[in-house]
This record gives sequence, structure tokens and C-alpha cells, in this order.
Amino acid sequence: MGQLVAGIGLFFFAHALPMIGSMRARLVQAFGGEQRYLLGFALASLIGMILMARGYGAMDFVALWDPPRWTRAVAFVLMLPVFPLLIAAYLPGTLRKTIPHPMLLGVKIWALAHLIANGDLGSLLLFGSFLAFGVIDLISVKRRQRAAGKTPTIGPVRNDIIALVGGLAIYAITMAWGHAAIIGVALVG
Repeated sequence: MGQLVAGIGLFFFAHALPMIGSMRARLVQAFGGEQRYLLGFALASLIGMILMARGYGAMDFVALWDPPRWTRAVAFVLMLPVFPLLIAAYLPGTLRKTIPHPMLLGVKIWALAHLIANGDLGSLLLFGSFLAFGVIDLISVKRRQRAAGKTPTIGPVRNDIIALVGGLAIYAITMAWGHAAIIGVALVG
């Protein structure tokens, strides 16, 4: 459990710092420029993710509740928009008119789907922290963008189509064998 908690702490600490006033600007200056700051941010995030994955995988199963069997089906349905939303975060289209922060929404849905389908302590820690942080981060991002007078970047509708088709393809691959290959848990079969 220590690795999981350390990974969660490192990952979210790196993501929380820029939410504090002018902390991001101070960090950019302390690192000696934007590129070095982004490299440090990416490195801290990557190490946090590795620790989370290793810690979650090594953690003893501690049941907190027994989710009904139907919650798996709900999780599968909830996961449908997740990959398209993640792609849309990097490929702005017209979707940004209604969903200004598709990555945060995708992460929150991903976390909720996994919380619904799993009833163990490791899942509560991992997915619960992502869900909670997603809510907090969305509030912070909206506040910072409003203060800076920023609006979401809107792109062509073709980007929405690419995000949808590409995201659903990744979903299908994940369902068929990707989840089992990467996570070690088969979803179908």
C-alpha cells in the first residue's frame, strides 16, 4: 500500500502545485524555463504513475464491499466516452463548445466507472483519488481561466470525428485484449 499512496501523493502533488496562485510561474523560474519545468512535471508524473501501478498491482486485496454483478456492465457503458474525450483534449474540435475540459471529464468518468465495478481498498484509494482530484482540478482550471479571460480552443469538426472514431477503436482494443495485456485483468471472455 505504501507504493500506491506514495505514487498518488507524488502524482497529485505535481498536479496540485500549479493550482496555487502564481506557483506555476515561480516553478518555471526556479527550473530555469518552461521546457525544464515541463520536463520536471512530466518526470514527477511518470514516477507517480509507475509507483501507483506497481503499488496497486502489489497490494493485497482488501474487500470493502461486494459490487453487484451488473455494475460491470455499467462500467463498460460509462467507459465508452472516455477514450474519445482523452483524444479530444489533445485534438480540439467543436466539442469544446460544450465540454471545455474533455480530459478532466474523461478522467472523472474513468474513475467513477472503476469505483462502481470494484469494491476493494486499492481501488477506492486509486480511483477515488482520481475522481476527487478531477473535481478539484476542474474547479481550479475554470477559476484560473476565468481570471485570465481564456476561452477553450475550438477546432474543426473533423477533429471531433477523429477523436470519436479513434477513441472507440481504442475502447474496442482495450475491451478485447488491451486491459488484460496491460493491467492483467481480462474484461471479456
